[in-house]
Amino acid sequence: MTSRAALIVGINQYPQLNSLRLPATDAEAIAGLLEEQGDFRITRIPEVIVNERLQVGQNTQVTVTQLEDALVQLFKPDHRQAPDVGLVLFRWPRHPQT
Repeated sequence: MTSRAALIVGINQYPQLNSLRLPATDAEAIAGLLEEQGDFRITRIPEVIVNERLQVGQNTQVTVTQLEDALVQLFKPDHRQAPDVGLVLFRWPRHPQT
């Protein structure tokens, strides 16, 4: 079992804002790359099951509590040794050039 862990966050849904399209898609691409080539144990926020696979949710809101809990679990996991590497990726929306 790998001792490297990553928390991948890609949020498309924010209260009182129009839905975004790219953060969750980009975050899922990074999660897949780390799983396949980096041998990381991945936690996705928000996490959904699509076609029997875990993915970053496209239409799911995330609470501050969910983010806090995921960060604590990344660096201080229950009943497991802390990972050798803790990687956190927050994906912000792209802004058009002005």
